Amino acid sequence: MVTYSIDGHDFKDYGVGISESKGLTDLPKQKTRLKTDWNDMDGYIIDLSRITYQPREITLNCWVSANGYGDFITKCNSFCELFMGAGLHYLRVEFSGNATPLHYMVYQDGGVSYNK
Repeated sequence: MVTYSIDGHDFKDYGVGISESKGLTDLPKQKTRLKTDWNDMDGYIIDLSRITYQPREITLNCWVSANGYGDFITKCNSFCELFMGAGLHYLRVEFSGNATPLHYMVYQDGGVSYNK
């Protein structure tokens, strides 16, 4: 069983479950390394001393358990308010058993779309 929470608020408290996730365990691409081309040397000098990565993109496909359309809208609005605020938010993904939880500092970049 997997438990998702944002800023300490469990997704299940809002009737939200996750049907699919993308990007949680993917290794992001490396950023382009500093490369210097000196006229009096063959090839390039590439800085291999420190690896940096491009931003991670996480996508969560959610479902909402609701008692009618009005309850659905209320739950969706309450849930979206958790991560629509300014600044970074703490996403925690916890697995049953002895697995180490995943911790991310996230922000919502883009919209939220609903499929009925």
